[in-house]
Amino acid sequence: MFENIKQNDVISVMTSMGEYIATYVKSNGNSVTLKRPHPVIPTEEGLKFGASMTLTGEANPETIVMNMSHISFVSKPYDQLLDGYKQHVSKVIMPGNGLMV
Repeated sequence: MFENIKQNDVISVMTSMGEYIATYVKSNGNSVTLKRPHPVIPTEEGLKFGASMTLTGEANPETIVMNMSHISFVSKPYDQLLDGYKQHVSKVIMPGNGLMV
């Protein structure tokens, strides 16, 4: 599933719990390690990023390990989603409302 993904690539991950965007760290066949994960939330105004991973017990974890059995597919995000993610996780405050239309 991660054969064409390199370390530090930003990826979109569809799971049994929804879609997430994160930076790929590594995988071992049973699990995948992701850095700066955020859920992608569709709204009437466009896509938004959730503040943190749910059900982890930690607000905004820097890394998570996800069981491969929960992953339906992985892809590289389209440009607008990638740009929004980079802005969302950046330490630099950018103008705008954080919505992708």
